Amino acid sequence: MFIKNWLKSPIFYGISYLILYIIIGLILYKLGYVYLQGFRVFSILLVATLLIVGLIFYIKNKEESALDQVLMLVIVIFGTVVILFVEALLPREKIVTVGNEKQVEVTSNTFLKENVNYYQYVNIFVRGNKIKVNEFEKQDNNTETIVDDDTTDILYEQRFSDTDIIRLRLIDYISSKDIVVVEKSIDNGATFSNILENEEKKLTINRDAKVTFVNEKIGFIFDLGLLGKEDRYKKFLVTTDGGESFSDVSITINGYGDLDYYYINYLPRFKKDKLVLTVSVPDGNDLKDIELVSNDNGLTFSN
Repeated sequence: MFIKNWLKSPIFYGISYLILYIIIGLILYKLGYVYLQGFRVFSILLVATLLIVGLIFYIKNKEESALDQVLMLVIVIFGTVVILFVEALLPREKIVTVGNEKQVEVTSNTFLKENVNYYQYVNIFVRGNKIKVNEFEKQDNNTETIVDDDTTDILYEQRFSDTDIIRLRLIDYISSKDIVVVEKSIDNGATFSNILENEEKKLTINRDAKVTFVNEKIGFIFDLGLLGKEDRYKKFLVTTDGGESFSDVSITINGYGDLDYYYINYLPRFKKDKLVLTVSVPDGNDLKDIELVSNDNGLTFSN
């Protein structure tokens, strides 16, 4: 009789859900995932509601003194409030779309600044627990760039594994030009070292330069230059050794003679295992998009 009544009690379902929630959570964590904040809050409220309703029914149907049950009810309610309060202090999560990809934006506040990390979005219940990119915005479909504001000197950062990170860090500036170093971490960001092997151990780029690494070895810096300056659109650099050295990208557009100018629409990206670059060239009164391909890891592009 007791077992039959127990199986009908909301308390049984609340405890069962909690146990299942914990077991699945541990399995997910081992696989590299965690529950989304919204699902965590829902689960807290669901378990608390089942326990509270079950205790209320139990107290109501109990003929003798129910002081212990009332005390338990108070403890459950107080515990739920405390857990929800702690949850409110944890980093805030929001599902966002970056480019064409859904990601989970996790915002935490420290005494010095607000920190934003982005994680893999899996579904409405689960997200990844490994940081994809830290404080970035996508300027192109394949470009992750750190937001350059007063709170950070990191201009670009890309994670390639659980341990390896490459970033461009601002160390000084002259007028509208940034002086940067290329740094790499092999210990999950605990330490970074400058890996540039040129004589100055630094690069000078214009403030609005775009950066992307298509993999851990190949990366590009596209320096837009300044309007009205002779070097506008002329600095297009590539590294094939993970940021240790950079050289000029050579672009050849066959079939259009000597072009006075062309536009680079997107930074290089992999498309069906080919490294491609999209440019626009004058075609009458319009512009025509042309896809260029590199067969030497981005050193040269041609059609």
